[in-house]
Amino acid sequence: MKQRAKAINALRAYLHEFGHVAPEGPATCQKLALLVADPGSSLLGLTRDICRMAMEQVEPATARSATVTAKIAAASGARRPT
Repeated sequence: MKQRAKAINALRAYLHEFGHVAPEGPATCQKLALLVADPGSSLLGLTRDICRMAMEQVEPATARSATVTAKIAAASGARRPT
């Protein structure tokens, strides 16, 4: 979770320097990804590349988090008395 938060915050910081302010939290990550992918946005090529590198760190961390969350949910469901 910390790795994901660091990558999202880095992405937000890069974009903030170019006038794109986004709220904190993983919920805005999809919105930021769309901004980076938009060829009509004001982002320069190098900035876009740096943002893509940050997003490449977010995606696997999000997948690992979802896997762990699912395992926790399954384990807690298995322990409930019937």
